[in-house]
Amino acid sequence: MIGCDSPETSPYTGKGVYVGVLDSGVANHPDLKGRIAAFKDFTSGKRGYYDDNGHGTHVRSLKNCKRTYMKMIRGE
Repeated sequence: MIGCDSPETSPYTGKGVYVGVLDSGVANHPDLKGRIAAFKDFTSGKRGYYDDNGHGTHVRSLKNCKRTYMKMIRGE
């Protein structure tokens, strides 16, 4: 619909690509374990992962979740 190659036929893997997300935070969720390189709280100065309302965790999971979850989103 928008002219993108499907993941199954695209030559691009995303390997070596880093993505920064500025959002409400990120919860210490098992699906994101080992997939978060850094965390910085710009509003409260808290240390450690947390998310005040869940939006940041949702956004982060779209990029960094396990492949099984992405297959579920795609309906596989």
